[in-house]
Amino acid sequence: MRIRLTDKSVARLKPATDYRGYVVRDDKLACFVVRVGLRKKTYRYEGETRIGGKRVAISRKLGEHPYTPVEQARAAAHDIIGQRANGRLPTNPNKGVTLATAFEEYTKSLQSRQASTEWIRRSAAFYRRCLSHWGNETLKSLSGKPEMVRDWHTDVTTTRGPSEANHAARVLQSIYRRAQKTDRSLPAMHPCTAVLFNPERRANKAIPFEEFAGWAKEVALIPNPVRGAFHRMCVLTGMRPGELARLRWDGIDCRKRTMTVGKTKTGVEITIPISLAIAQELRRARDAGRVMHETKAREWVFPSANSERGYLATWTDKLSHQGNAGRHTYRTVAASIGIDELSIRLLQGHALTGVSQGYVTRQLLVGTSLRTAQRRISRRIVELMGDHKAEPMFVSSGTKGARLDALEMA
Repeated sequence: MRIRLTDKSVARLKPATDYRGYVVRDDKLACFVVRVGLRKKTYRYEGETRIGGKRVAISRKLGEHPYTPVEQARAAAHDIIGQRANGRLPTNPNKGVTLATAFEEYTKSLQSRQASTEWIRRSAAFYRRCLSHWGNETLKSLSGKPEMVRDWHTDVTTTRGPSEANHAARVLQSIYRRAQKTDRSLPAMHPCTAVLFNPERRANKAIPFEEFAGWAKEVALIPNPVRGAFHRMCVLTGMRPGELARLRWDGIDCRKRTMTVGKTKTGVEITIPISLAIAQELRRARDAGRVMHETKAREWVFPSANSERGYLATWTDKLSHQGNAGRHTYRTVAASIGIDELSIRLLQGHALTGVSQGYVTRQLLVGTSLRTAQRRISRRIVELMGDHKAEPMFVSSGTKGARLDALEMA
């Protein structure tokens, strides 16, 4: 939209109807614009230049209506044009990292921490759909506009739904907190302090007990044995899919019959006991991996030929239940057989709550009560799978109980 910008014409412009606002350009000076938002109208210079063969955008605030006369703002725009003509770039009084740059750094940090590929993809989607219009805004500027961010969250809730609005706001929080670690000048309060998050109902993803046998049959029919073992392990361990996909062989201790999961969501390593059923799946993954991906299988429990990182990057197959459903199922099975809450939290790597639970030393329980709980959960899951276990789970040792023959990795 182009009009002759005057004090009267700007005064007649109607407020924006959503957080995105709209831009009106001067009909004579294209780089001189007024941005109309929900509550204010801002004069800006918006142009481009080239530095080292690259096109660089220049955006500077010139004032606000009605406090700054339009001719004064126009004169400031002409001044910037003069600076550029003399080979000088105008200084930016609000210099700071932009949201677009901060998002790039946030994505790089996720990749360096080998975060879930799925979460990286979803974060990029939330940014593109809901946050990219703020790409040129500095983080410092956003932190000073909590009401604008609150209105944005309300608008996204209406247009895209409460869940997407909440996820987009969490991505914005994460970007800001990541930037704070390297830029101490950023305000302590993040941009979403005024956001009223929508109530969300936790999804019921657990596999119904009566559908277990059918699900196990679906998994048994997957052509790739490594992927089949992965899906069964999601249920047998209750681990987050992304953390399980990054499981390394050096995290498997055959002597102690434990497995250590690194870089969990809580930021700490967790060690859990291995039951006979879990050992069986490890053996299947090992044998299939050596045949299909010999080099990658030396490092990763679940190697993938199509992944640059070497391990499974996606876990989508033609199954009725997959991914995080395994974690929900594990928790439901554990509750159904009376496993206590503390043991479940320790086995699934959840944060311990309260002062009393904070005194618990996880490692001391791995070989005792947690091993017993893990065995009971695995036994119940194997029973629910029915006839689709593919191979016997238990191998007699001639002594009390059974031995973990499946974990003899040599």
